[in-house]
This record gives sequence, C-alpha cells and structure tokens, in this order.
Amino acid sequence: MWVVWRAGNIPYDEACCVFKLNCSLSERRDSLCSKLFRQLVSQSHILHGLLPAQHDDGLTGLLRPRNKYPTVRARTNRFKNSFIPYAIANCQ
Repeated sequence: MWVVWRAGNIPYDEACCVFKLNCSLSERRDSLCSKLFRQLVSQSHILHGLLPAQHDDGLTGLLRPRNKYPTVRARTNRFKNSFIPYAIANCQ
C-alpha cells in the first residue's frame, strides 16, 4: 500500500512509523555493513584480498588490545567513507 503525502514535509520518525520501518536508514546501513564485513573477513570470500594485512599478534598483541586490521589512512572524505575503510574503522 502506497501512501501519498500532500501535506508537505513530515518528520522522519513519523514517516518511519507510517511505512512500518522498525529502524532508521543509518541503523540499517550499519547492520548491513557489519554483516558484509563479517563475510569479507572469511578467507573464502572473493573480496577478502581487498582487506589490508592483519596485525601480527606477537608481542604487541600481549601488551594491549588491538584491532585485527590496521586503520586505513585516507586523504579524502570520499575514500574514507567508502566501504573498506568505513568497515575497518567501525565494524571490527
């Protein structure tokens, strides 16, 4: 069922209720990003080679907790917000 709004702009929360969305778009994007990143970490995934090399868990792994993958340094916001750097920064 499609609802046509003729009254103008409505708040985002009300629109989510009208269309029976249980989470916001940002929450959905984050959950899908986490799901895809978990799949990507597995060795059998075809895109696994796009990830940077994992940290060595030698002595530094004993000293402090670390992320599995190093953060990707990005010079532009466009690259920083692309999937791989975003997922490494937010989904580990």
